[in-house]
Amino acid sequence: MDYARFLRKRARSEAPADVAQKILVVESSRFFAAVLQEEIQAATGLTVETCGTFAEARLALRTHGREYLVAVLNVILPDAADGAVASLCRETGVPTVVFSGTYSEDLRERLTAEGVIDYIVKDTPASIGQLVSVIRRLVRNRHAKALVVDDSVTSRSYIGDLLRQYNFRVLLATNGQEALEQLAEHPDVSLVISDFHMPRMDGIEMVKRMRATHSKERLCIIGLSSGGGTAMSARFLKAGANDFLPKPFLREEFYCRVAQNMELLELITSLREVSTTDYLTGLYNRRHFYDVGETLFASMQRGTIALTAAIIDIDHFKRINDTLGHDAGDHVLTAVARNLRAITREAEIIARIGGEEFAVLAINLAPDAVHGFFERLRAAISGIEVSIDGKVVPVTASIGVCTGAAGSLDAMMSKADEMLYLAKRSGRNRVEVG
Repeated sequence: MDYARFLRKRARSEAPADVAQKILVVESSRFFAAVLQEEIQAATGLTVETCGTFAEARLALRTHGREYLVAVLNVILPDAADGAVASLCRETGVPTVVFSGTYSEDLRERLTAEGVIDYIVKDTPASIGQLVSVIRRLVRNRHAKALVVDDSVTSRSYIGDLLRQYNFRVLLATNGQEALEQLAEHPDVSLVISDFHMPRMDGIEMVKRMRATHSKERLCIIGLSSGGGTAMSARFLKAGANDFLPKPFLREEFYCRVAQNMELLELITSLREVSTTDYLTGLYNRRHFYDVGETLFASMQRGTIALTAAIIDIDHFKRINDTLGHDAGDHVLTAVARNLRAITREAEIIARIGGEEFAVLAINLAPDAVHGFFERLRAAISGIEVSIDGKVVPVTASIGVCTGAAGSLDAMMSKADEMLYLAKRSGRNRVEVG
């Protein structure tokens, strides 16, 4: 499985159950509709349905409107006036992107004023890539929270509506102090859009305080103001904002700025995940395990936590690879990782540290609970049966555990490795604690 497919699969699995999962394409050309269907499905992993006429689109929207995440429209249809299908989408509350071979400035202005997210002209092959980029953004935004900070009811509502149409989950605040409270309550907010002039705390002071706890790599902040000129832009950026947009602004520029900043944020997040995550299993990798482990070990030495280290090794894994192939081995590894995640607490650090080796750092396990905890892990693994080409492959693992204090994390892991060797020598599929 390539990395792009892995990310699409993970996005689908993380989607809330009540979130729309389909995309509607309204295009009179059957050939072009088929092209768009294939490109969009490949990029998003979502189901794409097509309609060729206004009548078909009206039936689909009135029957299944809540199921559509976004509609892609050719506004020139044989059985309707120009733009009528966009108005139909607005009535049913489906976010809309126009993708048309016809460009009219009057029509573009009218449709964007009515709430169309973007108006893309299909005049070159690259235009399909532009469309797919906009749709991918709408798909990703459904997992994102945005906070709008403005003391003007009108401005706050308008920006909030723009972001909802862009599929964000939106929070609102009337001043900087209230925004800080909202951010503390919702630490998963990824985008803040804030005005400058507000009572109690202005936008620039708010940005400074947010940056004390949320870096640019984790939270995007866009400043807004109708006054102050270029100096206001510089003040926001120096305070820690990612971007600045003067009021009034064009809807299209607003969406472009939001998209560019969110994509940069996601790129940084993806790079961070790649550097800390094992690609095959989704668990932490060896490097991250030891980076976090050193911090936890230091906490243990200060007496603030108890730490238990373990190494888990899949029994006879080389035999599986040699007889059934590396794809079979990969299936076994992912199955083991899935079971380990399912049975451990979030506080535990679980990593794949070698070919068939996994490591666990358990925090604050009571001494009399250690063996039982790792015995449950062993039993969960021994319950795995992986089917490869119709053949069931049984899986077991041996586990070595270190519970005693040691001079370093490496020393704890060495002790766990000794216990693992004892478990292997004693017959495998067992837990040894030392």
